[in-house]
Amino acid sequence: MKKFFLFLSALAAVLLFLPGHSNAEIREGAAEITPFVGKMFFDEKANLKNQVVYGFREEYNFTKNIGIEGSFEFVHASIDDRTKPAGHDPSFGTPDDAVTSFLYHIDAIYNFMPESSFNPFVTGGAGVAIYHPNISSTHGRVLADAGVGAKYWFSDRSALRVEVRDIVTFDRTLNNIEVTGGLAIAIGGK
Repeated sequence: MKKFFLFLSALAAVLLFLPGHSNAEIREGAAEITPFVGKMFFDEKANLKNQVVYGFREEYNFTKNIGIEGSFEFVHASIDDRTKPAGHDPSFGTPDDAVTSFLYHIDAIYNFMPESSFNPFVTGGAGVAIYHPNISSTHGRVLADAGVGAKYWFSDRSALRVEVRDIVTFDRTLNNIEVTGGLAIAIGGK
């Protein structure tokens, strides 16, 4: 995993110094597929160690500025303090050693400079977090997320995408911060 982060960092550094492609931009009607990896920084009330997050996003651009995307994320985290009992939901604790989280959400996205090779954006939406082992009799928790990020288009169909999101799960409000980077690939569009 460290090698992958090193590779992604080196790729980002190289791409920042390359000139943008003349046709590099957000396209109306384009779909973007983005596999990503990053780090999830759990709220300390969750009693989980910060861990690597993997995922996949698929975006559709209605216009150059406005799009919608669906995301799937996977995190396998260890219990931070094993002396704590499982206790108040959704805090994790003994007897479990680890918790696997699956996050599914749909987000709106707004691109600020869609005709440039550098596109900052904001995003936000809602979804569900599913934990194994279950943290209660229900199978999932409602979540909301908001974030900021940027895409750097190094060709007319490929971009480096980085972002930071606050993923909030409800019942007890837990703010989990996620930092990710991935490769966006655009398909179709005007």
